Formats: sequence, structure tokens, C-alpha cells
Amino acid sequence: MVFSPVGTVFWKSVCMEGREKDSKAYFNLLDGVIQEIGAGSIVSVVMDNARVCAKAGKMVEAKYPGIFSVGCTAHALDLALEDMYKCMDWMKAIVDKGNQVGKFFTNVDKVRAMYNRIANAQLKRPAVTRFATNFEMLQSLKTGRNPLELCVCNAAWLEKLVRGEHVPAFNAVTHIIMDTNGFWKDVDKAMAVMEPVVKLLRLVDGPGATMSKVYFGMDAVVAKMRTLECLSEAERADVEKILMDRWAFMTSELHCATAFLDPEYRTHTLRDTEIREGLNIWLYSWALPELLQNDISRQVDTWVQGLGTLGTQNARDQASKKTPTLWWEAFGGSLDLLQPQAIKLLGQASSSAECERNWSLHQLIYGQRRTKLMPERLSKLVYNNWNIQFATRRERGDGEDFHISWKDDQLARVEVDEWYDQWAAQIREGTAGDAGAAEVCIDESDDAPLEHTWLHNNDEDNFADDEDDIAALGALERTWHANTKPRKHQVRELRRKSGVEESDPAFVYTLEGRDRALKARQTGDWVDRREAISGRGRRKKKATVPNVAEEQPVHKRKRKVAEVGCTTEKEDRAASAFTLEEGCKSSSTCRSRKGCSSRGSTACEEENG
Repeated sequence: MVFSPVGTVFWKSVCMEGREKDSKAYFNLLDGVIQEIGAGSIVSVVMDNARVCAKAGKMVEAKYPGIFSVGCTAHALDLALEDMYKCMDWMKAIVDKGNQVGKFFTNVDKVRAMYNRIANAQLKRPAVTRFATNFEMLQSLKTGRNPLELCVCNAAWLEKLVRGEHVPAFNAVTHIIMDTNGFWKDVDKAMAVMEPVVKLLRLVDGPGATMSKVYFGMDAVVAKMRTLECLSEAERADVEKILMDRWAFMTSELHCATAFLDPEYRTHTLRDTEIREGLNIWLYSWALPELLQNDISRQVDTWVQGLGTLGTQNARDQASKKTPTLWWEAFGGSLDLLQPQAIKLLGQASSSAECERNWSLHQLIYGQRRTKLMPERLSKLVYNNWNIQFATRRERGDGEDFHISWKDDQLARVEVDEWYDQWAAQIREGTAGDAGAAEVCIDESDDAPLEHTWLHNNDEDNFADDEDDIAALGALERTWHANTKPRKHQVRELRRKSGVEESDPAFVYTLEGRDRALKARQTGDWVDRREAISGRGRRKKKATVPNVAEEQPVHKRKRKVAEVGCTTEKEDRAASAFTLEEGCKSSSTCRSRKGCSSRGSTACEEENG
């Protein structure tokens, strides 16, 4: 599947029958698709969290430094729910009792018929291939609590209703439904713990670009767990440990970079070290060295401070209403280098679950009646079916109405410009025969109309234009700045003429910082300072990037237990301090070992300031 800000496309499927399914095979498949599409157009590869997939992702990063490997967020959250069942005894007891009730009402024919007559519905059972099945099962029991109680209170609810071997299960289910041991209260408790995780799982598993919502979504889940009154302190610690372990496993540089560029969370990311480090690694992966110190630094600083159209009231209002890609297209026109990269990054999905949904379509097409289909034809049928569904969904308006420009639009503009130049040349030569050219010639009499009007404005006109631009310079957030989209150095030149010099950026991107960031990406220690600050980062460094030609075993990462605090995640982030060797250049409150004095509020990545 190929995901972009415009929408999703089913690319192809590959038959792996009788072939090796190791990390090298995964890498060869990904490498072939990357070469078909073009490495410059790809931001990341999102795969399952299996060890073989993680190793193949590292091999992709080794060959293509500009492409990141991201684990499936939906799968990681589902594993967190499974860890709750396996590691917490009280959760396991509740789920087992609920499963016992569902199994009894599903497998015993007379009991199932009685429940169907009363409730006109069926109870859900856990499934291995589905996400959050324990939650769905408990939710089904809670919804059908009244029908279950009516069944137990029915006059026909006697032991003779079932066979002799089912009598122990009959009595146990009766006691559970009658709430003799507080079963329904425990069901509410379990659902309160799992519901925030399931809500985030459904968000990342659904259609649309969701990678920018994962970081703060996990913060909201952890903050919610800390405020649950139904949990004891020990139970809160167990739940938070499970969530932190899974979050440490699935977080990546792109999660941090998208969170930094999401306009909905712009004010929350200014003092977060982990988010800024992830942004720096992503930015260094595509930025040209000659653009780092001046252009890139100034544009990032403009985004951090919310200058120009980025800080208008309209932009703030639309930050939580528009999708991040459409917001950047509408309000980020002044950042000519950062805008296209941000649109491409913010349009990425964070889950690979959509790829797994085509397995059911394969099974539907390749059934007992069509067992003679060759893999190539099966792949074509699935390709056509999926993409027809995507096109139909967009035509019906089920998806987001995107207006991101395609590459073909740029070619069309080039053709229009060429046609305009040819038409202008014909007017100058007097060979144009259309009515529009005749009107232009009549209005402008004997002068060269286009030359005088558009190409060679006189000095008075240029001076008047500069005065108008300088007058509007103090209000860049107005429509003037959004419509004109000034060139690379136009704003800087206008500031020079008006006598108002632009201040230096608070954080300057350098080649030395680029080398450190890329080295930190390879070793996986780019979030170590975050753990020392707020106990919120990864618990273990990544393994070193393996060579593409040499396969190395991937070892499981050991994680530390997250410290449980009494404050929320936002309070932890607000109270974070930078612990640098020399002191940082920030105006925010710091606890550095040798003092702090500067003007910006941006987190520093260098040890020397």
C-alpha cells in the first residue's frame, strides 16, 4: 500500500509461496518498490513489529538514509492490551469470566436460542486476528447485561435446560451474571482502563494521516490512567509500565517530527527535548548542507515563533479543524523549503493494518470455486478491486477533500507559461490574430503593451510598489503575504529598506549538528536526555544499523520500569530542564550545571550551548 496526502493506493501483492521469508526477502521486496516509485518520494516504510520486519527496516535505512523505518502503531497498542491481560491478574480474571459467559451462551444451543429471543443480538467472542477483542467482548457483555439477567431470571432457566456435562458451567455462569462477586463492577473497571487505548488504536487504524496524533495521543492515554480513581497505586504503576514499554518500542523520529509540525500541538512542543531531537534528525536527512545555517534555520524559527500567516487568528482557529497537510498548504506558503516537506511528512499513516485487510479480499477471490487462478491474475484482481473502492470512497465524499497539488499540475503550469510567452512574443511582433491581443493593442496604442505593463515597469512604479510592500511588511499575517508568496530573499530585502532588521534565529542548524544527529540516529541514543529529564523516553538504545549485505541477528531490547509520578504528562513536560555541560541559550527556565543566558526558547541539541 502506498499512502500519500492525496490518498491511499494499493500498489501490488507478491506471492511468497515456496520462497524464503527472512529479512533479506522483505528488504528485496521493499527495495524493488522503492526503486519503482523513487526514493526521493518516500518518507518511511511502515511494517509489522516482528523482529524480521524490524531488521528489514534497518536494512532499508542503511541503504536509503532519507527513508525511516516505523513500526505499526495499531499493532503495538494491541500488544499493550494483550500485555494487560497477561501481566495483571485482576484483568485476566475479569476477561476469563467474561469469556466463560460468552462461550456458554454461544456454544449451548438452547441457551443461545433463549438469549437471541430476548436480546435479538449475539454476544461477541475474542478472535485471534482482530484488534482489541477482549474489550469488544466485555463491551458486548455490558450492553447485553439486561438480556443476560432476564435469561437467568426466566422460569425456564433450570439445570435441566442443559446436558449433564454442562451443569458446572451453568451454575458458574449463573453466579457470574447475578454479580455475586462484583463481576459487573470489575467489567466497568477493566473497560475504563482499556477504553483510552482502544480509542487511540481506532484512530491510528482508521483512514487518513494519523502519524502526527500518536505522540500526544499516548501522552493523553498515560495522563488518563493516572487519574482513574478505580485503580490503586500499584495497579496504576503496572498499567503505566506496560504502556511505557510499548511506547518506547514503537516511537520513532517521525512521530516526534510530525508532532512538532502539527499546528494543533505547536505550543506544546517548544520545550520538549525528545520532539526537537526527532525533528532535527528528520530535517537533516533531506536538507541540503548549503541551506542549513540561514534558510532552514530561519524557516524553522518562523514556525516556532508563529510569525506571519502562521500566527493569525484564522490559522489558530483552523489548526484543530483542518488536517495538518491542508493547514500547511493554506498557511505555510512563506516557508518555501519547509512547507513541501511538511506536507509530505504529515500525510503519512502510522499503521500497516490496512495492508492486512486485503487478505480477506484475497480469500474472497481465491476460494474453493476459483482454485485455478494464477498468482499474477489474483494480484491484478485485488489491485483493481481495492483501488476501485478507494476511488468510489473519494467520489462519495467519505474521505477528506484534499487539494494538494500533483506533479502534473506543475507541468501544466509550465505549459501555460510557455504558451503565454509565445502569445506575448506574437503581440510584440504584431502577428497575433485573436480578439484579446487586439484589445490589448488598442488600449496601449503604439506602445509594446506587455513590455510596458508587466516586463519593464519604470522606476516610479517600482518605487511605489516597494513603498506598498514596506507598508504591508508590519502585517505579514494579512492577505498580502498569503497571496504574494514572496521569493527567497524578498522579505529580507524589504526589511533592509524599511530599516527593520530581522533577528537571528534562536537555533542554527550546522554541519556539525548534522553529523551528530545522524550519528545519534544510527546508535539510537537521540532520546537519552529525555529519559533523564522526565522519565518518558525509550528505555534502551537501538541496535546499530546493520549492513545490507551482512545479516545480523536482532536482539530483544530490555526496558527499564518507568517511574510513576503524581503529575500529569503536561506538567512533567512543563517542568523539564536541560542538563547540558556548558549551558544552553534559552530564555526558558533551565537547570543547567553552568548557567544559562540567551534569548530563544528552543531546546538545544549541542553540548556547548
